[in-house]
Amino acid sequence: MLVKELLNIYESINRDVAKLKSTINSIPGDRDYTNIVQNTIYTEIEKFENLKKLVLTLEVNVPEDYSSTRTPELKINLDYSDPTFFPSSV
Repeated sequence: MLVKELLNIYESINRDVAKLKSTINSIPGDRDYTNIVQNTIYTEIEKFENLKKLVLTLEVNVPEDYSSTRTPELKINLDYSDPTFFPSSV
């Protein structure tokens, strides 16, 4: 699997979590079904968060000839488990 594919998966998960959170905010608080729907959505958010953790634990082999575009003369080991590595949007 390519790093780009993992990044796409991670970003897709982030988008899904954001959508679920906005859905929670749009549920009227004065309805009988509010708690049930919110709890279900929170459960799904938790599943996505666990999936994100799983993606971050995957090992990625960086080719020996890989170098950063900022410093092309240096070989750099990137920490793909660092959540700040992944941009929040595409």
